Amino acid sequence: ATFYTDDEIGRYVNEAIRLWQLYTGYWRTTKTLTSQASIAFYRTSDNPNALLRPLRVSYAGTALNLESMVSADLGRPGWQGTAAGTPLRWIPVGISRICLNPAPSSNSTSITVEGLARAPVLSTDADYLDCSETVMDALYDYVGHIAAFKQGGAEFAASFEKYKAFVTAAGEQNGKFRNSSIYRRALGKDLDPKLRPVYGGPSGSRRRT
Repeated sequence: ATFYTDDEIGRYVNEAIRLWQLYTGYWRTTKTLTSQASIAFYRTSDNPNALLRPLRVSYAGTALNLESMVSADLGRPGWQGTAAGTPLRWIPVGISRICLNPAPSSNSTSITVEGLARAPVLSTDADYLDCSETVMDALYDYVGHIAAFKQGGAEFAASFEKYKAFVTAAGEQNGKFRNSSIYRRALGKDLDPKLRPVYGGPSGSRRRT
């Protein structure tokens, strides 16, 4: 029996790619901006297919220190009124804007922003996906799991091993993700205490049902 069309498989593939990028931040991109004198705030992405979230910023080839807005407000009150000069630090403002402090004092100096790219979207069979064989295998596992949903029954139940393989591979790709609660929840590990509650025995011992 045919459970899905080529169009549905294409949707499953793009879903796998998006989820992989969400879990791992695998695809990166670079955007170059131009400074404007006394202007501190810059938009990093007007194109929905370009840079999604900035991770590193350089000014005239020199890497700037990362600082949070809260840290700047608490540690250096009035920091937004600092006289223009050579930027020493950058502050993320949302996911598509950054602030340089101090604001640049010159025009036309390059500001290089490196960060996460939006997940690639494949629309035709000829589209190319830039990734390793390991990543490709993980994407296949996720697609196999999602496709099995329409089959249901034992086939879908067995496909959860493919889903676990996908999440595990994402954890190996990104150590921070592997140590997060999202990783444990994705593997169903957070459900175990709820499904198997602990009871105290007559002697005070504790056991699971």
